[in-house]
Amino acid sequence: MNAELLTEGRTTSSMMMVTADGERPIGIAHQGVERGTIDGRDVIHLTLVQELGRGTMRDSLVIDAASLQPIEYFNNMPGLQSIHTTYGPGGTVLADLERGAMTNRIDTVLVDPHLDAASFTSMLPLLPLAEGLDMEYPVFHYENGVLTYRVLVPGTETLATCRGAVDAWIVDVTTALNTTRHWISRDEGSLVQVLVDLGGGNRFEQRLVCN
Repeated sequence: MNAELLTEGRTTSSMMMVTADGERPIGIAHQGVERGTIDGRDVIHLTLVQELGRGTMRDSLVIDAASLQPIEYFNNMPGLQSIHTTYGPGGTVLADLERGAMTNRIDTVLVDPHLDAASFTSMLPLLPLAEGLDMEYPVFHYENGVLTYRVLVPGTETLATCRGAVDAWIVDVTTALNTTRHWISRDEGSLVQVLVDLGGGNRFEQRLVCN
């Protein structure tokens, strides 16, 4: 992975649920990428703010700019949940989860380097994307523990977007839960569109919005 491919800035996407009855807007997502330092250490700040009908959810992740390993993760949706995960030396991970009246702490040690589930989509442009790519990555999720994400690139597609026609890689990420298809611009290395097949003809879509 090459951190230099992670472009600073902010993108905005609409979130839609598509069913047999039509499309239903869920909200708007804003993703931001900034570089900085913490105690002299070069880091990358990733943020995802989702404006939903029931409130605003904010994800914030700090990763090491050299190794791209996670350092700290926050998730907050006022009145619903709060999550704080800290990645320490020697693979130690502490995760505190508060959801309603439930409080849970996860204290574990990861044997090998792992990416963080919350940052995986943001980091897809850093992968050596090429037609036929088939790779697996170890990922840690604050609730589900250690997972394996399989990344496949079946080819390319030209998408019609608010920016005009975009030549994009098709990137499928398969987990134990589902497969998510992503389209990533070949020129800019930015996420253009997301599709999650929910089964039964239902799907979740995320599409680029131009400000």
